[in-house]
Amino acid sequence: MTGFKSILSATLAILVFSSSFATNAEESNQKHVGAKNTKMTVKCYVEYRGGGEDIRFVIGDFKTPNQAKGILHGRKVIKSNGTIKKIIMKVKECIKSTEKFSTSRAKQLDKSVAR
Repeated sequence: MTGFKSILSATLAILVFSSSFATNAEESNQKHVGAKNTKMTVKCYVEYRGGGEDIRFVIGDFKTPNQAKGILHGRKVIKSNGTIKKIIMKVKECIKSTEKFSTSRAKQLDKSVAR
């Protein structure tokens, strides 16, 4: 009977230790979740080399919408047949897709974008 009690108490100790370890691991992961970038849909007001302006969308892991500027600058916009249509020369403004642009021209272009 004493062998059974010692096995039972050892099993109970293992269960208590493992459940507290799992709780600590979850708390640790939750602390670091806030530090990661979050997936965000960003719209940017861009200017093409050779003229023309447009609104381009980017989905990525960003802390702020302005981080999308680096992704779009110099990017080639490709037609469906595979030929290069335009190259983005300047990214004027990037915001979350749910927000409104600050310039009237960007607002005007944004209204004409099909969604």
